[in-house]
Order: sequence, then structure tokens, then C-alpha cells
Amino acid sequence: MSATRPTLTPARRRARLFGVIGVIAATGAALAAQSATEGTAAAWCSPAGILRADTLPGTVSPADCDLRGREIASGSAHLTVPAPGSGISALEGTAGGGESTLILLTAPNGSVTITRQTPEDHETPANTPANTPANDAGGPAGGGAATATSAAATTAACRDGSYTTMGYKFTGRFDWYLNSSGTPGYLRPSALSTIATATADVARGSNKCGLARKPKLSQRYAGGTSRRPQISAAGSCTSRGDGVSVTGWMKLPRVLAYTCSYYKWNGRSWVVSESDMAMSTSFSWFTGRIPSRCSYTFDLRGVVVHERGHTFGLGHVDSRTHGSLTMSPYSAPCTTVNRALGYGDYRGLSLMYGVS
Repeated sequence: MSATRPTLTPARRRARLFGVIGVIAATGAALAAQSATEGTAAAWCSPAGILRADTLPGTVSPADCDLRGREIASGSAHLTVPAPGSGISALEGTAGGGESTLILLTAPNGSVTITRQTPEDHETPANTPANTPANDAGGPAGGGAATATSAAATTAACRDGSYTTMGYKFTGRFDWYLNSSGTPGYLRPSALSTIATATADVARGSNKCGLARKPKLSQRYAGGTSRRPQISAAGSCTSRGDGVSVTGWMKLPRVLAYTCSYYKWNGRSWVVSESDMAMSTSFSWFTGRIPSRCSYTFDLRGVVVHERGHTFGLGHVDSRTHGSLTMSPYSAPCTTVNRALGYGDYRGLSLMYGVS
């Protein structure tokens, strides 16, 4: 069983995918052009402790407040201000609805630009159709009603061409390693094959719409490792990246999974150098068919497909209007609906990488 099982309340019957996309970049002229916004340090620059993003100006110069190494928070996302010429961003999905985004960019002159979006800015009402994906394997009780709902959900996903991108991509093969040390015992026989299948599915653009042309992506499972994902339980990317993409398990309360991706500017585009992913042992998972009497248990394959979408450069779509797509930040328990991409998810990868 999972290490910690969260208290179940009506508001928590929905869980959100938490994709933390960490961006560590040697930027370039674009960041150099950022200008500092004047502010009064005494009003908002406390000398110690965590700074709240909603109390800070949009741009902070070193003369206004020395933010080097400081921690800035928005919602439950906590990020450390990166070094000059680099940046980091977090996309947060919480149980019960809402989305928070926090982006920190440090210009070469030390000025820090802060961008945030709170759940109040981007709220999805609870218990709406976009917030309740169908169970496409018959549901806990089986039967035709769930199957009919699944068909409707698939139709909606194949009519929706929406997507967003994170602004980075791979130019070579994505080689990834697995640290299996924290894998829940009941998942050990199937976790690796499930993660590998989901990763391959995204790389080849496997979709529920019958679109056969494949994005020009490649990936490879490179083996086991003792390295750990560069992710903290608090929701931060914990280093500037070591160049090794590691997938593993951690005790992550409130969220299903985190992804931290690091990339660099090559003179033409942002190129991924590493993408780490951690799945949470605080939730219960399944890897094959939906368990009978399923209750608050999540499909590992579907969650990994969503997170690998982030790895390859896809962002979240608005769940209010595009809730049928895999890159919607919501993930329901007891469903396998996210194992295949929708049209918008597939279209985003195809336009970024081209198709063969």
C-alpha cells in the first residue's frame, strides 16, 4: 500500500496532476533586455524568510532588493531565485481545483522578473463535465453507461486541437533512468514496464484519434540508477541539473507527480538537457485494468503520459474548455482515459517536432 493515504473529503475526490517544470537556462539576449522595476525595499523586501510572489513587484532590481538565493512562493510552489542568466518555473495543480504558476527569470544584470497566476485567476469549478473524465474501462462496477461516456469523451478529445507549449524541446534522444528504490511493493512487478510503455507512447504520438504519423521524437530507457530525481517534497527543483534524467518515487503529499526539466539556449532555441520525474507514494496506483471496487486509486500509465508530455515540451491546457485532453491538469481516480493523447496533445508534439 502507499506510504501515506490522504484523508478523503468530497473536495478531494478529484486529484490534480502536479507538473513542476524546472527551467535552468543559460539565457541570452532576451533576458538581457529585461529592465528593472523600481520599488521601495522597506515596503516589501524582508531581510529573511520566504517572500510571497503576490507582495513583490513584477521586476526586482538588485538595488531594490537582493534576491540572490532567496525563496519565493506562490500557493504551495516554492522556488529559489536562480543565478543570473537562468530561470525556473513551476506549474502547480492542487487537489480540489485551481492552477498556480510561478516563473522566476534572472537577467544577467541580476534583475529578477516574477510571473505568477493563482487559482483565483484560473479556476475550474468542481463537479463540472470538464472536471470528471470518463472511466473508459467500464468503471468500478463495469457496464455500458461508463463505456458510452468514454466514447463521448474520446469524441470530444479528437475534436479539440488545442495545446500549449513550454518553449523548449529535445534535439536528440531522451535517455532516462529509473531509481526503483522507493517503488511501492505492490507495483514492483509492473512499474518499470508501465513507465516505459507510457514514455514510448508519448514519443511516438500514440493517440485515441487514429492519427498514424509519428512525431520525430526518440527515447530510450537507459537502465537503473542510484541517483535520485532532483525534486523536493516541497515542490521545488533542487539543483541546477546534473545532466542525467531520473525517474523515481517519493513521498509527495497533495500531488500525484512532479516533473523538473532543465534546458539551455543553443543560440536558436531552448534545448532540454535533463528531465526528472517523481511519482508520489502518498497515493494508491494501478497499472493494468481498473481494480474492482476501485476507490481513489490512480492509473500510473495515464499519469506518466501527462508528465512525459511536459518533458517533451507540452504545457497545461485550460481544463474549463479543454478538459478532455491529456494535458488538462486534472486526473481522476479509477480511469484509464489519459493513456492515449487527444488531438490537441498530438498536434502540439507534431508541430514542435515534425512528423514522419
